Amino acid sequence: MNSLMTNLPSTPRTLLLVDDEESILSSLRRMLRRDGYQIVTATSGDEGLKRLAEAPVGVILSDQRMPGMTGTEFLSIVKESYPETIRMVLSGYTDINSITEAINRGAIYKFLTKPWDDELLRGHIAEAFQRYEMKQENHRLAAINQAMVDAISDIVLLVSMPSGQILSGNRAASESLGYLAEELTALNISEIEVMPQDMFYWEEMARESFRPISHVETEFRTRHMGQIPVAKSTALAGIGSDKVIIVIAQDLSKQRNTEHQLASANAQLASIFEATVEGLLVIGNDDQLLGMNHRFAQVWNLDQSQASSGKALLTQLGKYCQEPEESVLSLLDALSDSIGRHNGLLHRDNGQCIAWAKRPQMVRGLAAGQVFSFFPLLAAADKMPLLLD
Repeated sequence: MNSLMTNLPSTPRTLLLVDDEESILSSLRRMLRRDGYQIVTATSGDEGLKRLAEAPVGVILSDQRMPGMTGTEFLSIVKESYPETIRMVLSGYTDINSITEAINRGAIYKFLTKPWDDELLRGHIAEAFQRYEMKQENHRLAAINQAMVDAISDIVLLVSMPSGQILSGNRAASESLGYLAEELTALNISEIEVMPQDMFYWEEMARESFRPISHVETEFRTRHMGQIPVAKSTALAGIGSDKVIIVIAQDLSKQRNTEHQLASANAQLASIFEATVEGLLVIGNDDQLLGMNHRFAQVWNLDQSQASSGKALLTQLGKYCQEPEESVLSLLDALSDSIGRHNGLLHRDNGQCIAWAKRPQMVRGLAAGQVFSFFPLLAAADKMPLLLD
């Protein structure tokens, strides 16, 4: 047994022996007992089908001439219902026509003759189990690979060239394009990629050597003739006559929708920010000026373009007051307290009184910056407005 097979999972090797002669079955069981097989027997094709329905079988060794159903007839039925099994005929009679037909149809892996050589027969059966286990391992790896591809959130398509036939697609491709997995494999890539630049690309790939592309924005056509924006990349998965191109496309629909919603929300916030009667100033934790509305500039008669940093701007405001040192200190103390709330009054050197308040700007429970509000009081009865959290 080769090194690959020794690494395969250890599972019971179940062998089905079918022969209408009990003496033959007994001889085969005695010969194969030391090989560790789980042996199941049947004396007819009908009984063999019943045994197959009861438990999984890897290899079948059947007589050819049996009452009611020949070995090749039995194995032809088995091929349709249990295609993964490895099927062999062991017979003392040689019906060349039926054997040749069964082999050509893939129903029989090998035809062996009676009387048999014990060591040769044991070798053929061991080889058949190796073949069966290799097929099982290939299926297992294919299932793992498909699961990994299905876990990718981007659209993945395998395209055969030069035909352009879609060989497979992952779950994201089915969900984004609206096709079932088996429906995708009935399509040509030209039915999905209908933009002129994409059609030119696939025509080039059909004629010439592979040219990869990376993150090219285009649109894919869906099952219902809609269009979805994608960012597409390609890679080569095969060479020569079996050239296969991998298409990986990020569906930009959600991103575009999120960008639209964000832009709308920002526009609404900007409108509120500018519509308030208070002068608002937003300073980040890194002392960066994140924003100020026009009302703030009007209250302080400032040119917004002259501002450099939050601390510098607050220092400048304090110097416009009758008690500059005390005013600067109160504003900078409020700025240094990232989670506290502060408020007070500033008396301008022009006689104007300005009420101010500071609140932390919270994002997911953490202070992301400071929001200062300034409101000029026109009379003693005026009250300082409360900044909305």
